[in-house]
Amino acid sequence: MFDALTIRPLQRLTAAICLLFAMLSPLLAIAATPDIQVRPRYPVSSTPVIIELLGHGTDVCVPRAANLSADGRDVNITLEHGERCKSTTDGYKLAAKPESGLLRWSGNGVHRIRLYDQGGPGASKRLLGFQLVEIGQYPLESARPENGFWWVESGGDFGGDSQGMGLSIERQGDLISVSVMGYDDSGQPEWLMGAGEIEGSLAEIALTRFQGGRGPFEASLSPGNATVAGKLDLQFLDPARAIAWFSRPDADGGISLQPMSLVRFRFDSDPATAWLGRWILLPEKLEDEKGSSLPRLIEFTETSHHLAGFSLIDAVHGYRLVCEQDAARPNSPPVRCLLNDRDDKTLAEFGSIAVNSVSGWEIGSGRLRAVHDTDSVPRRLPLMPLRY
Repeated sequence: MFDALTIRPLQRLTAAICLLFAMLSPLLAIAATPDIQVRPRYPVSSTPVIIELLGHGTDVCVPRAANLSADGRDVNITLEHGERCKSTTDGYKLAAKPESGLLRWSGNGVHRIRLYDQGGPGASKRLLGFQLVEIGQYPLESARPENGFWWVESGGDFGGDSQGMGLSIERQGDLISVSVMGYDDSGQPEWLMGAGEIEGSLAEIALTRFQGGRGPFEASLSPGNATVAGKLDLQFLDPARAIAWFSRPDADGGISLQPMSLVRFRFDSDPATAWLGRWILLPEKLEDEKGSSLPRLIEFTETSHHLAGFSLIDAVHGYRLVCEQDAARPNSPPVRCLLNDRDDKTLAEFGSIAVNSVSGWEIGSGRLRAVHDTDSVPRRLPLMPLRY
């Protein structure tokens, strides 16, 4: 987890991966605001929390106070500088305090910390910093986002009309790299890259803009320069859903913050048809495998649709995978799936669902994961060839 649970820009990656290190290093350049340090190191929801701001020697004014307020899982800190500036070159440490009592986290899960100041004489309140903090049983279990293309989730908490943009996510162990395909302020296509580490369900990633290169329709040439484009905070809700928080410096000295709900992209508009074929069942622990009554392989050959979702049917052995979908999120995976036998007895329940896998529990046994053999999906008509 975090060192002393210090919320600060990530500064470490495997040294052998030069490109990933190069994409992480710009985080140092966007750390113009105080670091946010949370104590104790492993907080739980019932433990009083101390949040301190650690200023750097480059800061011009030392705040007189840091006023803290909490609303559910949102924690807001506002710096008060007073009428006169008290300058320093040695840095400072300032505790953020609520108006009365002590701060306690509002249950386990991800909490959002926003840092504001008043923006100077005659200016409006501005956002200076944003961080995510995850509270739970330590060590936190790392998220397992599915590799592939992600796009805006219709009906998500932070959806929108942004189907022309998306992210390509690659996870290898606890390392994650992201390519963002979007648009700049003038509406022109823009491509950004970044890399970071997953800690629990969170990842903090510096986004870099590479310029001056060439390809692919000409001889390749490495980019001549790289600039910091902003920061991406990722919160993975499950293997196929996430919330992305994009932030970058503003002209007024603060930052802009844009949240976006994401979902793993699938080609097929009918998720039931896309899931036909073989599924491999994998108990998470060896002892669970010994006590399992399920086969290691199930092949679904038929589908049926019902009001709440769809079902996959193993016509030979009678197994049925019954899945519920949220009608408000039409491009998202199902919210829950049950594996039933031919007598409709539930054998397993899956609540963590991606495009190519589902995870959950075998009834009376242990944790279970089912992986789709995508090569076994019945072949469909090929896409029409491109013509120039």
